[in-house]
Amino acid sequence: MLDTRFGLGFSPTACALVRVGASACSECQITCPVNAIEVSDTGVQLTSNCIGCGRCVGVCPTGALNLRSLAADWPLPTGDEAITVECIKVPHAQRAASARVVPCLGSLSPARLLELVVENPQHCVQVVDHGWCDSCRAGCGLDAVLTDRLASVRQLLSEAGWPQARLPARHERPLPLAHMSVEHSFPTDAEKLDRRRFFGRLAGQAAQVVTASHPQDAPAPVRSVVRREDGVFPERVRWVHAVARLAQATGRPIPGGAFPALRILGDCQDHSVCAAVCPTGALRRYQTNTHAGLEFTAAWCIRCDLCTHHCPDHCITFDDAAPGAGNPLAPVTVTLHPLCVCPQCRALMNAKGVCPSCQKSQSLARDLFGPALGSCSDIS
Repeated sequence: MLDTRFGLGFSPTACALVRVGASACSECQITCPVNAIEVSDTGVQLTSNCIGCGRCVGVCPTGALNLRSLAADWPLPTGDEAITVECIKVPHAQRAASARVVPCLGSLSPARLLELVVENPQHCVQVVDHGWCDSCRAGCGLDAVLTDRLASVRQLLSEAGWPQARLPARHERPLPLAHMSVEHSFPTDAEKLDRRRFFGRLAGQAAQVVTASHPQDAPAPVRSVVRREDGVFPERVRWVHAVARLAQATGRPIPGGAFPALRILGDCQDHSVCAAVCPTGALRRYQTNTHAGLEFTAAWCIRCDLCTHHCPDHCITFDDAAPGAGNPLAPVTVTLHPLCVCPQCRALMNAKGVCPSCQKSQSLARDLFGPALGSCSDIS
């Protein structure tokens, strides 16, 4: 738990920067409106600036960051009344009876928004904007974020044939600024603080005070051996399930843009650097007795672009407009290289001549003894 006050948790095994390095992802740090997040190879650390808004949770592509309040079980409205999403700073008396209360409208990720829509097809989802965001500490850049997030989900739903009247929308309902709470208050009114939870929270707060008084060394980086597994990346799993529910409800194929479509252009030399830097294992190297190459699983791709940046041959690109895969969880072969046997060491390789290890041995021999000996076929 990163912060027991707000219920902000962190899962190192799901974090892209822990799995590969700080260059893999820093969305949480960039998004934080109060500069409360520091990232490194060891993961995410919080400073005392944290206000519990959850903006970092809304942009985390893997779900490594999570917020307890986002998992609350709220009642559904009656009939076909709209489901409203409200900021926690809205007074209880000003909220709809069945409003989904979130720490900040920016904490609602695209996957959670899509999930809310497809799991409640009889209700329209309204993200309620009271006009306070510009005056809130958590509201830096939020207007553009909400606009883009709603637009992308609405486009996906429209392409899938979702009824226009049921598309999620931003609902403007101005309230006087004096009604806005100064701080994010936790727990919410809907959360029951029972005896066990009370003492559990009290213990957590005590531990936080002790930790603050006696700071410990940062934990060692967690390098997960498991590259792909259901549940390791909860945000990707949530998106996959929501898109699958959407396709099932509309009876149409998965729309293009729901998942990244990777393309290999030019002459791939099978260096496999791209697979080595992929933080989620969406791009992996495979090898059989006769062939080797790369396979791509769209469901796990977070579009970090590390593969495109590190490819020595510059032959990887993404086509966001391409039709979605029939099964995004099924790996697709994107390169296929026939294997042959090295004439010197008999190792399998995907190039003509001798294997890289024997090439290095020959190069070293040429440097030490001259080109005649370096080209001898018995050197390995």
